[in-house]
Amino acid sequence: MRRAVLGIEIPVLCHAPQMAPVGVCRVCTVDVAGAAYCKPRCIRPAEEAWSVQTSSERVRKARATLVELLLAEHPTPCIRHAATHDCELETLAAREGVNRVALRPAPGPARVGRLVGHHPRRPLRLHPL
Repeated sequence: MRRAVLGIEIPVLCHAPQMAPVGVCRVCTVDVAGAAYCKPRCIRPAEEAWSVQTSSERVRKARATLVELLLAEHPTPCIRHAATHDCELETLAAREGVNRVALRPAPGPARVGRLVGHHPRRPLRLHPL
């Protein structure tokens, strides 16, 4: 889905018109001049004298990474896309040029340093000293 703001189209996945924006997917990210990182447009109201870019190289790279992260946990093609070609994530991935997923979930438990254990299906667990 794309939303037009002042005639500029910005992709969104987690926002539905009948709901309040939540900023979960972050694919609506924009580049605000002077900001250290890209900002999600859906939860950040415009401010006076803002200089915003919606398709800079920084935005394209950030958006491609975000879409790739979302696709890592998404079956491709998903049932919806296979049946109707109407999967918003897969459509956005094609539009943004993300045609492969370099990231895959870890196959099982892993140790992350001496104190943190990680299992892809469970929350992070801190080990006592």
